[in-house]
Amino acid sequence: MTLGSGEMFVRAQVHPGRQDELNELNESFNQMVEKLHRLIDEVHTSELREKELVIKQRETMLKSMQAQINPHFLYNTLEVINSYAILENVMPISRMATSLAALFRYSITNDSEKVSLYEEMKHVQTYLDIQKERYEHLTVQLQWSWDDLRYIQTLRLTLQPLVENVFRHAYEKHERYPEYIAIQGEPTPKGYRVTIIDHGGGMDASVMEKLNLAFRSSSETEYSLPGKEHDEDHRSGNVGLWNVHQRLRLSFGEPYGLYISSSSSQGTCMEVQLPAIIGGNEDAKNDSC
Repeated sequence: MTLGSGEMFVRAQVHPGRQDELNELNESFNQMVEKLHRLIDEVHTSELREKELVIKQRETMLKSMQAQINPHFLYNTLEVINSYAILENVMPISRMATSLAALFRYSITNDSEKVSLYEEMKHVQTYLDIQKERYEHLTVQLQWSWDDLRYIQTLRLTLQPLVENVFRHAYEKHERYPEYIAIQGEPTPKGYRVTIIDHGGGMDASVMEKLNLAFRSSSETEYSLPGKEHDEDHRSGNVGLWNVHQRLRLSFGEPYGLYISSSSSQGTCMEVQLPAIIGGNEDAKNDSC
């Protein structure tokens, strides 16, 4: 193999005992290659440490925000609200107080970040229960097998931000009433696919293409995400998607993460690929948006 073949760490042939100029040149070349190899390893190690530092800083910030709320005070307050609501027979308030308590309890639990999809879906269902109280005509369709979810792995608070993103950016941003959201789950040969569907305003084809390109790339920076500086809300939504994708990709590797299969003025279909805890399912369905 030669250097011209594109192999960066090819070695020149050195003949032991020979003292000619060509042999010395080959030895110098090999030393240069070894030094280059060490430098690349050092740069890679430095980048990994920098990324770990950024993740730790974000985790510290999240924990700091969580610590600002005394959970016992919050739960006791919600319990009082729930009690008064029951006494006055105002059941919508009772349901919202109970759901809100469950929502906060899941959000600030200090358990392992990795959870089963069953736990995360229960949390999403609680979040949607609150939204259904807010939006009387909201249609919610949930299609999956609860038994399947116990064997699928995800991270705490990955799906709920995506569902929340639907209300903020698919509906509120386009000044539309939240009328429909569906969440479907199905096994795939690679693990499990969760699909989130809405009937909101969607996004431009160019934005969808750039997001999917970012999701497919090996880059771990958000600078290539679509969104103009004057539209900070738009960009924050894209960054939110990117953060969820990166958390999944860093924890589980490829091919796990997000993919937007379609988006238009009629709505958006987003897919989340997750790994199975124990093996996969060869009887996967092939249908999607």
